[in-house]
Amino acid sequence: MKWVRNNKENRAKALGDAFEHIRFRLLPEKYFKEKVEKDEIIKAEPELAKKLKPIKESFAGKTSGKLKRRERGRRSWENAFLAITITTNG
Repeated sequence: MKWVRNNKENRAKALGDAFEHIRFRLLPEKYFKEKVEKDEIIKAEPELAKKLKPIKESFAGKTSGKLKRRERGRRSWENAFLAITITTNG
């Protein structure tokens, strides 16, 4: 966010594209709530707030069932890894 604040007018627009590449679900929930959700730049942009909604729902244990193809693939690998880990450590 420091990068955006250095040139707010131009870089705030690019933030939406950057959000597509940030894996917010890997952040601790506390950090996400305190730093990301409450950031003034993000709160001022309705499009950014809209992109955060599914992430907030994910932290709350809700899923929309509409994952992007990339996200579905990642979830499949995460589930497979978890199953292998449980089996070998169990």
